[in-house]
Amino acid sequence: GVRLSFGKTVALADLSVSLSSGSIIGIAGPNGAGKSTFTRILAGEARSDQGFFTLDGQPWDPSTDMTTTAVVHQEPQVWLNLTVRENLVVGQESTFGRRRGGASRVDEILESLDIANLADVLLEKCSMATRQRVEIGRAMLRQAKCYIFDEPNSALTEAESDALFLFMRRLAETGHVTMLISHRLNDLVDQCQQVHVIRDGRLASTIDGDRLTENNIAAELVEGTTSLAEPGPTRASHGPNSPAGGFVLVNWESESGAFQSTGLELRPGDVTVVVGVEGSGGREFVASVAGFHKARGMARLLGVEAFRIERSTAFLPCDRRGMLFANLTVGDNVTVRLGAPEIATRGLGWLKRPARRRIALDAIDQFRIKTDGPAQPLVALSGGNQQKVALATALTRKPR
Repeated sequence: GVRLSFGKTVALADLSVSLSSGSIIGIAGPNGAGKSTFTRILAGEARSDQGFFTLDGQPWDPSTDMTTTAVVHQEPQVWLNLTVRENLVVGQESTFGRRRGGASRVDEILESLDIANLADVLLEKCSMATRQRVEIGRAMLRQAKCYIFDEPNSALTEAESDALFLFMRRLAETGHVTMLISHRLNDLVDQCQQVHVIRDGRLASTIDGDRLTENNIAAELVEGTTSLAEPGPTRASHGPNSPAGGFVLVNWESESGAFQSTGLELRPGDVTVVVGVEGSGGREFVASVAGFHKARGMARLLGVEAFRIERSTAFLPCDRRGMLFANLTVGDNVTVRLGAPEIATRGLGWLKRPARRRIALDAIDQFRIKTDGPAQPLVALSGGNQQKVALATALTRKPR
């Protein structure tokens, strides 16, 4: 019977579920369904408005017990100004010194995660995959009863993911409640014996046995939803004959050495995918296209050399915290990258408050952001709805 609301926005509505050890438990649900909110409540990071919990049959209050549950967040909760080793033990200094074998335990975790060679490196100099493994290491060091993995392998290679799932299965088999929250339906089917589907803040269904298939999970995820947009005309595939005058990059080279001499043509109507293992330079290259990573070279936009290419592109990073402002409202975040004439007058630069509100309301409607309105603080939204705000922030600029 767990409920939690943020103003008029209901994050969890009478959610009831039983979780047990023995096997990995899957948690699925569309963006904004309440999965991350449920995780934060179990971890004591948020307090529910109603409902009760039991642990091994006894009353339990997660908001006052910070030791039972450990979370591997989708967006690593780490400190970039500390080393890899310091990140593992931060917050546990008072007990770490008294715990026998504490230092060797840290070394074991660093070795098992294959990051021992980075132990004394500042995390800000490490890749996203390393940051995610540090987050996993922090959870391992906690020795908790319940482990929650929220999209834990989003930045891991296939081999790294296999090693992570092996570790999770060992946790479950040794008496730990082990939960996997994922949008990857194949991972849920391959790794779990039971999947709980959360929709609109409630437990919509539990799928197990022969019913546990990707198709059945997918059907539950979209049950009762409608299309986000009216279907438009089918567009033909674009290839070598796509129209001329596209977005052409020539001899694009990173100043930091992350990538070299990358030539690329981007044409209207095409979707271009950049792939590569973590650390290959793919992220830096994509960021440079939008002007967020220093590079040297030539760029032509629609056949004309573009010196301010960032004005014509929108960039959505892998970590939404890199583009959102937690201390601002939903409306402020949506319009913060706009200028004259959209939300300000030319010359004097007076803000057009009605225009800002109208743009924010349109974005909330278009992206179906669950919020009380533009004035609601961003941090009051679920993770999925914050991701929708990030999308809206990028696309309201109407990039070419």
